[in-house]
Amino acid sequence: MNFGKWLKRYRSLQNLTQRQVSDALGYSIVTYRRVEQGGTPSVDFIDRLIEYLHIPIEEQAMFRHFAITHEHPDSASLLLRLTQAMELPSADPSTSATTHDDVLDNSVTTPNLPVPPPALDFIGRQEELDFYKHELTTSHLAVITGMTGVGKTTLATMLAQQCAPADSIFWHQFYPNTGINDLLWRLMAFLAWHGEDALWQQHAVIQSGRSAPPIEVQIDYLVQCLQKHKLLLCFDDMHYVDTNNHFLQFINRLLPILSTTGLSLIVTAQRMPTLPHMTVHQALNGLSRVDAQALLQARNLALPTNLMSKLHQVTDGNAALLVMTMEALHHTPNPETVIQHLLKTPNVVHYLMHKIHAQFVEDTRSVRVMRAIAAFLRHPGSRDAIEAMLEENGVWEILYDLGRRYLVHIHQSSTGEPLYTQHTLIQSFYYEQLGKRERYTFHMRAGMYYAEKSHNDQDILKAMLHFEQAGAHEHIINLITNDIWGLINQGYAQALSHILERLTMLHLEESQWIQVYIARGMIATFLRDSTTAHDSYQRAFDCLAMLPDSPTTRQQQAQICEGMGELLEYEHPQEALRWLHRGLAALQGEPTVEAGRLHLRIGSVYVLLSEYTAAQQALETCLQLLSEQLHHERGQALTCLGVLACAQGHFRSGKEYFTRALHIYQRTRQYWSMLGVQQNISSLMEISGAWQEAAAMGTQALHLAERLHHIVRQTELALNLGILRTKQGNFTEARKLFLQSLMLAQQHHLHATIVSIQVSLADLYIRSGDYEAATHILTTAAHLAAELETTDQLAEIYRARALIHLRLGDHATALTCAQDAVQQAQVSDDSMGEGIGLHVLGQVQYTQGDYEQSYTTFTRSLMLVQEDPYESAQTQTQWGIALLADSATTEGRERLKEAHTTFRSLGAIHDLAQTNRLLTSQES
Repeated sequence: MNFGKWLKRYRSLQNLTQRQVSDALGYSIVTYRRVEQGGTPSVDFIDRLIEYLHIPIEEQAMFRHFAITHEHPDSASLLLRLTQAMELPSADPSTSATTHDDVLDNSVTTPNLPVPPPALDFIGRQEELDFYKHELTTSHLAVITGMTGVGKTTLATMLAQQCAPADSIFWHQFYPNTGINDLLWRLMAFLAWHGEDALWQQHAVIQSGRSAPPIEVQIDYLVQCLQKHKLLLCFDDMHYVDTNNHFLQFINRLLPILSTTGLSLIVTAQRMPTLPHMTVHQALNGLSRVDAQALLQARNLALPTNLMSKLHQVTDGNAALLVMTMEALHHTPNPETVIQHLLKTPNVVHYLMHKIHAQFVEDTRSVRVMRAIAAFLRHPGSRDAIEAMLEENGVWEILYDLGRRYLVHIHQSSTGEPLYTQHTLIQSFYYEQLGKRERYTFHMRAGMYYAEKSHNDQDILKAMLHFEQAGAHEHIINLITNDIWGLINQGYAQALSHILERLTMLHLEESQWIQVYIARGMIATFLRDSTTAHDSYQRAFDCLAMLPDSPTTRQQQAQICEGMGELLEYEHPQEALRWLHRGLAALQGEPTVEAGRLHLRIGSVYVLLSEYTAAQQALETCLQLLSEQLHHERGQALTCLGVLACAQGHFRSGKEYFTRALHIYQRTRQYWSMLGVQQNISSLMEISGAWQEAAAMGTQALHLAERLHHIVRQTELALNLGILRTKQGNFTEARKLFLQSLMLAQQHHLHATIVSIQVSLADLYIRSGDYEAATHILTTAAHLAAELETTDQLAEIYRARALIHLRLGDHATALTCAQDAVQQAQVSDDSMGEGIGLHVLGQVQYTQGDYEQSYTTFTRSLMLVQEDPYESAQTQTQWGIALLADSATTEGRERLKEAHTTFRSLGAIHDLAQTNRLLTSQES
């Protein structure tokens, strides 16, 4: 193995992250990753690594040789000796909290840093460079606009290289019809080089499933991360995306922070973007006559002063036209004739290209290579891709010659592979030369090449674009439907959406329409475009109605129903259930994987609606139908079962489910899902009375959710921490967390969660004595719960209302509400909720003087809440108060002392103060 792989293997065996090792060596994580990726380390790096690894003196010379040449007679033995005493830490989630670096393991390979295109024979432009350097220094923004061929990209390349270290430059070239998902994906990888690896890690390990965050979330995350670093972003040919809604969202978030952070931006475009924060200025002109003459001289072409003046006049110093003219002049005995024709011709580009093309009349292979490169439609193509398009080998010499003559631009990929493109003017000329059959052939061959290659990040997308040009729509549909979630999670959701949108304008067969609309619905759901998703699924149903019943159509109907269920689960859960059951009916009892997925989503909705028996049955059926290889779905089902068990007071069983799910997520590196399980384990710690551990894990999980920018988890974790802070008596912090959670839930239409937050806020207001605010927010929560047709929070709403009416002296209404709370918890099979409701009912009963009945109620309450020390202490407190009021002073004091001890051990300062006042008043 080479040295980088050896080092990575050592780190993996030692359970270390890249950041831990780079910090220990005293190097930046970017430098360290370069070494792991195969780069040659410096002498100082090797010396520090030798010290860090404790390499024996007699082996240090061989280790240095290994690091530089990648040659070692027995590197495997060295690795074994360095790691043989290793002991891995326990992975038991119940005994230790997982740190961010443990969770976000950097062992996933990060792509190499993007490389700016070469600035070939850069001449002059000093005045322009100085101007744009000043722009970058003062406003951190340089916008270079101008006509095609004027030299925008070359100037931007030189500007970037002179203004920032190579490691801090992010270069991205936009192309027609590509959207911005590829930009975001590459930014994630780029930020991972600089230590911001959370979102990249999640994307890098996902192969399928619905785990990747929507594009709005990615934008929020990236903008937050970018402003922490001193980086230079370069967006080349931004005119291809300056009307894209998501790009506008991204750039409008980015521009305002440039002046207040270390972040800078270079933009090139053919037109001035009409965006706020972008200053309008004069477009880039061509080279001056002096610079144009210097360019010709650099390429061994000297012209008399009069001809140079005429050439500059006709080209206006346009660099691309000058390069084309030089190629034409190199092969003519009379340069003056060519320049005179240029002065007279109405189409300079057309004339020059015909002169250049005439040189290839007998060189048919060069012509074919030029046409093949033109068929890439300005996307860079490798030598292998060109040879596959031509179905011939040995084009290297031709490519070298074309590059030497500047008819082909040779770029370097991030892996060092040469990539070939043509200038727009040249590309357009040769692409127009292609006949209909030749275009079809080239695009089909290119599509097949990229579809078969498909191991680089853009290959599948390139394949689809070529198949689209060839009119091979069936190939596009197959590529999308074969691994739609894999493509979405690679960052192609928006690009796929555009391709599918264009497909809907064509004449397809009914079976193809169904596939297109299902895929369009899934992508629209992912992009949070519910209108398009709903419309697409409905159109798919309409197409299915035109076809005879078959196993295939039934499977497709079930897919549509699952998609609609996912779309509606949180907004309209009852409607979601109707769709999901409709999907099961379509499968006619067949035990398929799709049936398992439908049962999983049905179980999830039933948990949301507190219909626990139905949820249990659906989730267990799901596990029976899904194989062990379906990690994502099985982990989801086990997590739902854990939530279900805890909701019914079966905490030990819940913890077992969560632990099983966590092991699946750890094994398959599903970090977002791991976060959800951590959240649930934190809740179990809270219930068991381990409040400090629960708060630590909950806070850590919240920070991780923010780092991952997981909106749902942020909302839920802030809510849970707010509830814990309420119990601890830290009302200020609790209210802050509730409002943070509520803002996120409202922004992202998480209606069911909004109800939970409002109920928790009402509880906080009741404890604070603000009954008016509590009443108002409970009314809002009840209305929303009714609209959602959910009963999940009804028991808590009734309990809160009972306490308000009790405090205000309306005992009759308080009794009714408390009884309703207990009854609702019983209907929902929520034993913990029933126990809490009973201690509220007991309060009402002793306040009305019905002491004996309240004692019976408190006894039942203690039996149900015994696994939660806080709720047990709450019941003991109210029971003690009742006993004191009933003149049973000794027993009442014992109950209060027991509650007092529990509150003190938990750190519940508000409740502790209450019991302390009661006990002190008895002593006096």
